[in-house]
Order: sequence, then structure tokens, then C-alpha cells
Amino acid sequence: MKIFITLLVALLLTACSPKPFTPPPECVGVSSFILEHSQDPAALDKGLLLINMIALEKVKGYTVKDAEVVLDQIDEMLVAAETTYAELVVYVIAKAKIANHLAGSVIFILGPDLEGLSSPLPINKCDVALIRAHLAKQRMLLSFYAEKE
Repeated sequence: MKIFITLLVALLLTACSPKPFTPPPECVGVSSFILEHSQDPAALDKGLLLINMIALEKVKGYTVKDAEVVLDQIDEMLVAAETTYAELVVYVIAKAKIANHLAGSVIFILGPDLEGLSSPLPINKCDVALIRAHLAKQRMLLSFYAEKE
């Protein structure tokens, strides 16, 4: 079953790769800090999905419920109009450090794309839509693992 889930998620991650990245409608006429400062937003999206998948597979004690708590917290941060890009990046990096500690080694390396998004500016509506689209993919990934638990 574990191999099936891994293959299914890998297929989902690669199925969309030939298509050019299309921002959500909320980004029309609105600049996006994420799109302006990320070299490859689709790769960043896939990389974060892959990190969560690996954590669910390899980090002992990390469960779907744990992942849902993180996603819910990010959702709450997006609701707060004053949340900055830096606050969100610091939160995600902190969670990766905890996962590395639990794994007993550095298995999650967050690259410059994510760190480059650290800004004191509040997250704008375009980027909120981009992040929410990513969270929806994360929740879909979790649904595969929820059946396993």
C-alpha cells in the first residue's frame, strides 16, 4: 500500500509539469511577491508537497493529524490580514527543523526560493490565493495517507 501511495503522489506531482504555471484569477492585475521572487513557483509547490510526503513516510510519529494542524495554522495565518510573508516563512522553516529533529537527520532542506520570500510586507490577496491553492493540494495528499492510518 505504501508503494502505491508513493507512486500515486509521484504521478500527481509530475502530471502537471508540462503545463505552464497559471496564477489564480485573484492575481489578475495584482502583483505577486511569490511569483516575482520565486524562480519556479511550480517547483516550489511540488517541493513542499514532496517534503510533506517524505515526512509522512519517514518521520516516526508524524501523522496526518499533525500535518493537518500545520495546514490549519497556515490557514489561520492567512485569515489574519496583518500576517507577513516573513512570519509565514519562519513558521514553515520552524516546522521543517522540527521534522529534521524528529527524523534524527537533515532530510528537509528548504532552498533559497522559500527563504527569498521572507519579507516584512503583509501577504496580498493574490499570494493568499496561491498559498490556499497549495494548501488544497497538501490536503489532497493527506487524504491518501488518512486511509492508511
